[in-house]
Amino acid sequence: VVSTQSTWEMNLIERIEGQRDMRVAFQGEKGAYSEAAAFQHFGHDNITTVPCQSFVAVFESVKSGSADCAVLPFENNLGGSIHENFDLLLRSGLSVIGEIEFRVRHCLMAAHGVEFKHLKRVLSHPQALAQCQNFLNTLSLRAEPMYDTAGSAKFLVEQGQQANDTGVIASEWAAEYYGLNKLATGVEDETNNTTRFLILKKAPSDQAAETDSQPTVSSSSPVQYKTSLVFALPDAPGSLFKALSVFALRDLHLSKIESRPAKDLDKFVTTSSFFSSSSPSPAASDSTPFKYYFFVDCLADIKDARLINALRHMSEFALFVRVFGSYPAASVPAASAETVGNVSVLTAPPKEKLRIGIMGFGNFGQFIAKSFVRQGHTVFAQSRTDYSASAEQLGVQFNKEVSWLCQQKLNVLIISVSILSFEEVTKALDWNLLKDTLIVDVLSVKIHPKNVLLSTCPNDIELLCTHPMFGPESGKYSWKGLAFMFEEVRVNRLRAVCDSFVDIFRLEGCNMLEMTCEQHDAFAAGSQFVTHTTGRLLAAVGCQTTPINTKGFSMLLDVIQNTCKDSFDLYKGLFVFNPHSKAQLDAFETAMQSLKHSLLSDSASTVSQTAAATEPPHQFKLNERVEEMKESMTAAITDKARELAKQGKKVLSLSVGEPLEPPPAHVCDATIAAVQKNQTKYTAVVGLLELRQAIVQKLKNENNLSYTSDEIVVSNGAKQSIVQVMMALLNNDDEVIIPGPCWVSYTEMSVLCGAKPIVVPTKASDG
Repeated sequence: VVSTQSTWEMNLIERIEGQRDMRVAFQGEKGAYSEAAAFQHFGHDNITTVPCQSFVAVFESVKSGSADCAVLPFENNLGGSIHENFDLLLRSGLSVIGEIEFRVRHCLMAAHGVEFKHLKRVLSHPQALAQCQNFLNTLSLRAEPMYDTAGSAKFLVEQGQQANDTGVIASEWAAEYYGLNKLATGVEDETNNTTRFLILKKAPSDQAAETDSQPTVSSSSPVQYKTSLVFALPDAPGSLFKALSVFALRDLHLSKIESRPAKDLDKFVTTSSFFSSSSPSPAASDSTPFKYYFFVDCLADIKDARLINALRHMSEFALFVRVFGSYPAASVPAASAETVGNVSVLTAPPKEKLRIGIMGFGNFGQFIAKSFVRQGHTVFAQSRTDYSASAEQLGVQFNKEVSWLCQQKLNVLIISVSILSFEEVTKALDWNLLKDTLIVDVLSVKIHPKNVLLSTCPNDIELLCTHPMFGPESGKYSWKGLAFMFEEVRVNRLRAVCDSFVDIFRLEGCNMLEMTCEQHDAFAAGSQFVTHTTGRLLAAVGCQTTPINTKGFSMLLDVIQNTCKDSFDLYKGLFVFNPHSKAQLDAFETAMQSLKHSLLSDSASTVSQTAAATEPPHQFKLNERVEEMKESMTAAITDKARELAKQGKKVLSLSVGEPLEPPPAHVCDATIAAVQKNQTKYTAVVGLLELRQAIVQKLKNENNLSYTSDEIVVSNGAKQSIVQVMMALLNNDDEVIIPGPCWVSYTEMSVLCGAKPIVVPTKASDG
C-alpha cells in the first residue's frame, strides 16, 4: 500500500510521536463532521482534536501553536466553495499538507427509548435540514434550525427528558460521541454529498529550498499529487488566458479554479511572490476597483519539471504567485483512474488484509474482484465455467471445484450466483471448512438470501447480507457515491473481518446504507422492480430512437438498454423472491387500466360533445367498423328493382337477394294461425351434435381433414357461419384471403371483424 501522507505530514507525525498526541484543530462542537473527517484521515489513535468556535479561531490555534495542524472544509460538491477559508488561507501564511474527501452522511438520532412515532421536531444546522427536506416531509416532522449539527446533538443531551419528542440530524460520529440512538442513517436527499477538507500547518522554514530543488518528473509514482497555489494578474486583455495556457501547454490538469476579490493586493505583490517577478509592480495599482486572486489546484507534484516551468513562465507576467503546498490527491478524475490508480481508497488502509473467496466468477464477480485485488487483498474464485484466463489477468487464483474454494482458509466467502440458483448452491457448501469464514451474499433481493442462509447455515456461521447497488457499467470508473446496502445478520466472533470487508466499499467512496433486508426489499419493489418492469414494458412496445428524441425519451431509451441487458432470470428473481413485487405489479396493472379508462372516457365525452353540437337531434352514431363497410351491391340491386316495381314498371330482377313477391297465401295463413295458437318455440337442437360429428367424419373420409365437433359451426346460412368464424378468430389488422370471384359481402364481412380482405383472382381452369 502506498502511503498517501505528504512528506511534511509524516515529518510532523514523527516529530511528536512518543511525546504526545498530535493536536488537530477543527471548527465546531465535538462530534462535528470536521472532527469525523480528521478521524477518517488520521485514525482515532494518537491524535487529540481541538474544537474551535470559528474558522478564524482554527487558523489562530495553528499559528499560535495550540494545535499542530487543522482540518478545515474548503468546498462541497452541492453547496460550492467556502470562500471565507480561501481568504483566511491566503492571509494566514499556513501551508496545505494534505486533503480529505469526506462523504457527508446525515444521521437522524434521538435519545434512547425515543422512536419515530414519538418525534415531532428535528433540530440541525439549516444547511443539513435543507439537505434532508424530502426525508423530513415524508415523516411530517417540523424542522428547527440550530447553529451547528453536533451542537444540536449536544443540546439534545443537555435537555434530557424535556426533549423526548425531538430528533437531531448530525453525523454518525456525533451519535456515538453523545450516546444517542441512531434511528436512520443516510437520510440526505442527495446521495453524493461530499466535502473536501484541507489539512493545514505552519509553513516549514525550508519551503523555498524544497520547491527550488532539482526538478523531476514523477509520473511513475502510483500516487497522484496535487499542488494548491494562488496568483494575481494585471488588468490587461488576455491575462487569464495567458495564465491558464502555461498549464495547458504542458498538459497539466487543473482540478479547480476559484476567483476571490483581491484585498490588500499591493501587500502580496511586494512580499509574497513565489518566484521573482519581472512584471512592473505599478500594475497592481490599476484604477479599476475590481481585482481578483485566482486559487488553483493542479494535479502535479511541485517537483514535477512541467509544473516548475509553468510557474516560472507565469511569473513573467503575473503580479504574484504563491504555492500553498503539494500533497497526495484524495481522488483523481475517472479518465486517469486506470493509469494512476484510485488513490482515494488508499487514504486509510483497511485494518486487515483479507483472503476473499468469490463463488460465481461471472461479470459481477470479476468486477468486484478487480477492486479487491487493487486494495491488496488475496482473492480466490470458483465457477462452473472456466474463467482461468480472466482470473490470471486480474491476479486471482481460480478453480472450478467448490471443494477447492472452501479449503483456502478464507476470511470471507462471497456467494455471487443468480437468484434462482442461490439456495441450491448454498446447500452444497461444506460448512465444516467455513467455520471461521464470514459468508456474504450480494443478491439484488435480500429477504430470500437472508432466510436461506439462516435456515441452511449452522448457528456458528457468521452472516452478512449486502447489495452493491451498481455493476460493471455504472461502476466502471469509480464506486464513489454509489450505494452499498448491508445488514449484519449474524456477526460476533468475526467482527474485525466484517469491518474490514465493509471498509473496502467505504474506502472506495460508496454511499453506505445500513438497513434490514426487509426494509431493502420494501424500497426495492418501488424502485428497482419498477425500473426493470418499465424498461421491459417499453422494450415490448418497441420504443426505438428517432431523429426528434426529447431528453425525456432519450432517458427512457437508456432505461430500456440498462434493464434489458440483464438476464430475464434476474428480472424474474426480483419478482419471485421479493414478496413486495407482486403488489407492485398489480399496482402497475391497476394504474394502466385507470389511465386507459380515463383516456377513453374523456375521448368519448369529447366525441359526444362534438356530435351534439354538429348532428341533428335523435341521431345516433354507428360502430366504426359498421361505418367502414360498403353497401351490399346485392341489396342495392334488390332495392332498385323493388322501387321500379312500385312505379308500375315490369322488372325482371336477376338479383339473388330478397324476393320481390310476398310468400304464398297459404304460407302466410299458416304462420298467422301458429302465432295465434301459441305454437312458437326455439329452433329444435335435437340431432345438432350428431350432425357436427357426421360432418367431421365426412371431412376425414373424403378430404383427409382432421377436425373435432367443437370446431364445426352449424347455422341457418353460409354467411352466418362465416361471420361467426371470423368474429371468433380474427384480430385487428389480420388479413383474410378470399378467392375471387366471390360474394361482394365477403370483403365487407372481413372489415366488420376488423380484418383486411385480400381478394385473390382465380379461374375455373385452375381447379
